[in-house]
Amino acid sequence: MEAIRANVEMSDIINGLIKATIFGFLLSLIATYKGYFTKGGARGLGIATTQSVVFANVTVILADYVLTSLMFSK
Repeated sequence: MEAIRANVEMSDIINGLIKATIFGFLLSLIATYKGYFTKGGARGLGIATTQSVVFANVTVILADYVLTSLMFSK
């Protein structure tokens, strides 16, 4: 616990919470969009789910890069 107190700053926690909130919003937005426009029954649902996962992964990687650049550029 002492090592955590010595090495973790409040800005690390705040930045983590901001990132988690933005990632959650982006994932919800992507999944909702893909689910809303799904057609073709069970097959279409499987395709939409796969696309959601792929788009979400790419989006999180890009958003993480941008957010880290903005948060840690001092």
